[in-house]
Amino acid sequence: MKLNCSIGQFCGIIRDMKKIVSLIPLGEVLIEKIKARTKGFELVVYPHKDYRSEDLADAEIILGWSSKVKEALKIEDNQIKWIQIWYAGVDRMPLEFLEQKNVLLTNASGANAPSIAQQVMGMLLCDVRSLDENLLNQRESNWDIPKRLTEVTEKNMLILGTGNIAKAICKYATAFDMNIYGVNRTDRQVDGFKEVYDFNRLKKVLKNFDYVVNTLPLTDETEGMVGKTVFDSMRKDAYYVSVGRGGTTVEGELIDALDNDKIAGAFLDVFAVEPLPAESPLWKHSKVMLSPHTSGITDYYNERIINSFLRNFECYRDGKDIEENLVDYKRQY
Repeated sequence: MKLNCSIGQFCGIIRDMKKIVSLIPLGEVLIEKIKARTKGFELVVYPHKDYRSEDLADAEIILGWSSKVKEALKIEDNQIKWIQIWYAGVDRMPLEFLEQKNVLLTNASGANAPSIAQQVMGMLLCDVRSLDENLLNQRESNWDIPKRLTEVTEKNMLILGTGNIAKAICKYATAFDMNIYGVNRTDRQVDGFKEVYDFNRLKKVLKNFDYVVNTLPLTDETEGMVGKTVFDSMRKDAYYVSVGRGGTTVEGELIDALDNDKIAGAFLDVFAVEPLPAESPLWKHSKVMLSPHTSGITDYYNERIINSFLRNFECYRDGKDIEENLVDYKRQY
C-alpha cells in the first residue's frame, strides 16, 4: 500500500509530475513540510515495506534505502538521480555500484551529532563524579563516599575526526572548560579546536591527552586504525572513547591495553560486531562503560534529516551543486 503526500489523504496528483518517494514512515508534520517546499514534485510515502522495486524506478529522489532501491537502479530507464539515506555511515552501502549509476548520495551526518556529543559528555561526567557508583550505593542504602571525585575542567581531549560529531563534542566539552584538539587527514584547521593535527602526527601527540575520542567513519583507510600502537602511546591515566564506527578499533588490542594498565579505561558505544557478543570481555570489564550503540538515538533525528534534505533540494531544483552531506565515493564518507 502506498500513501500519497500524507497518510490517509489524497493530494490531487498530476501524472507527469516528478516524484519523490519516501521509504521512511514520516509523521504528517514532516510530510506537509516536504510538500510545501518541493512544489512540482509528487510525494509518495510507503510507510511499510510492501512495495516493489518497480514502484521506485520512476522516482527521481528517494528518501531512505533498502535492497529494492538497488534493484530499481538496475531497471532500464529508471529515473533515480538522488538518494537521501537515513544514517551517517556509508560503510554498508554499495558505493561503487551507486557511483557507476551516477546517483547523488547524501547521508544523515550531523542529525544525531548533538545526542552523541551529549552522551560522550555524560560518560565523562559519570566517571569523574562517580555517578555509577553512587547509583549502586543508593540501591543498597549505602552512604559511602566514592574515592574518585574530580572534574573535567582543564582536561585535554583529542578527537579523532573533525566532522559534525567531533564539532558537537568540541562545543560541549569547551563549555566545560576543556581543551580540545583534533586529528584529520590533512591537518585542516577547524573552528573551535585549539589545533588540528594530521594522522601522521597522531602517535607523537597522544601522550598529551587525558581523553582520546574516536568519531571516525569506517573506510578502507580507517579500518583498524586504533589499536596497539595508539594505546601504547597514550598515557596510563588516559581514557579512550569510541562513538564513530566499531570497525576502526581493534577490540582485542583494546582489551589487552585495559588488562595491562596501558590506559585507565574506555567508554564505548560502537563495536566491530553488533550486537556485542555475550562472551566479549568488554561486557564485564571493570574499566569499561558501554552502551548498545544508542548515542545517536534522538527524537530530533527525522526533523534534522528533512531540514538538511530540503536545504539541498533548493540547490538541486535550481541546478546548483549539492554540498551538504554529499557522500564522496572515493573517500567513502
